[in-house]
Amino acid sequence: MVGTKTKFNNAVEKKKMKVINMIDELEIRINKEILKIKREDNSSELIPSQNELERILAELEKMKTKMSPKLFLPSYTRNIVDSWDIYSELGSALLKLARKYNELI
Repeated sequence: MVGTKTKFNNAVEKKKMKVINMIDELEIRINKEILKIKREDNSSELIPSQNELERILAELEKMKTKMSPKLFLPSYTRNIVDSWDIYSELGSALLKLARKYNELI
């Protein structure tokens, strides 16, 4: 019984670490996009406004500290689905992160 519980806890911790790594990578990508917007290098309509990206960054930080969809459920996914370009790689990566985060126990 104890071995099964340990295996379960290890599996949960691996999922959490994967989500944390995804968050860290996405924070870097979002900050790069914000810098592009500030320099007015953003010639693509695939990425939304700087304010929206900053709100997403704040939600990613909350996700990282709570690490439980029961304690914090991000809302950025609605905006991505409703208003982002369907071909946005960043949008797809953020939606994938939300799915992985929601799988956490």
